[in-house]
Amino acid sequence: SPHARRYAAELHADGFKRFPLRTPADARRLLANYYGLVTLVDRAVGRILAALDAAGQADNTLVVFTSDHGEQVGDHALVQKGTFYEQSTRIPLMLRAPWLSRQQVMVDGPVSLVDLVPTVLDLMQVDRPAHLQGSSLTTAMQHPARPTRDVVIEWNDAKHPDEDGRSVVSADGWKLNRYRSGHVELYDLN
Repeated sequence: SPHARRYAAELHADGFKRFPLRTPADARRLLANYYGLVTLVDRAVGRILAALDAAGQADNTLVVFTSDHGEQVGDHALVQKGTFYEQSTRIPLMLRAPWLSRQQVMVDGPVSLVDLVPTVLDLMQVDRPAHLQGSSLTTAMQHPARPTRDVVIEWNDAKHPDEDGRSVVSADGWKLNRYRSGHVELYDLN
């Protein structure tokens, strides 16, 4: 997209958060820093799970781990988020509900964070408010099946409003990106 090309050129010229991004060594340092942060989060999650176990609360505590966006980490010569590339839009979403199942289940297909609150309410057996958007993923967690609805992704850029866009990922693996500028992209993710 024109947005991704402009952003990559800015990163090459200006770097990222005072760090240059012009050489392979710069890219390796960026990747090493990212993996260090992933390790830090992984250890913190491990400490939380160990504390729940030590307190005797592991079997009746719902644990949710997610993020608001993915990370380019140098893919497409980009960092952070701000594009509709899979590296930016795919995020971790892990739920640990021991009373539901002791098995690891992977839901294969597009889901949205708008589904998180309905899922948590469902797992906690709390009535869902009528105005709440999204759908519970509890059934998919118990009986893995590919989700059957589309997911919408938005990007707004206050500095470059012509690059604002919307993306739709269909349940059958198509991705349509449309930017305010009129630029359109269609991808077959299969």
